[in-house]
Amino acid sequence: SHSLHYLFMGASEQDLGLSLFEALGYVDDQLFVFYDDESRRVEPRTPWVSSRISSQMWLQLSQSLKGWDHMFTVDFWTIMENHNHSK
Repeated sequence: SHSLHYLFMGASEQDLGLSLFEALGYVDDQLFVFYDDESRRVEPRTPWVSSRISSQMWLQLSQSLKGWDHMFTVDFWTIMENHNHSK
């Protein structure tokens, strides 16, 4: 059996080299894709990924992570505002 999971991370400001949003994708605990709010693209992180995933799948994954980027950002700022941590 195999596992697939994603780690989503966000920051309120782009300091210390942190992105406002990043997503890391893992297969069997091996990092295979990376996405951030600056590039808004999915990037392979292992050699086997580029050759085994179709361009259609890359497009779908990219669109999906763009959606998570937007939803994460909206939820993040809603939580910050509700707890009086906004700028």
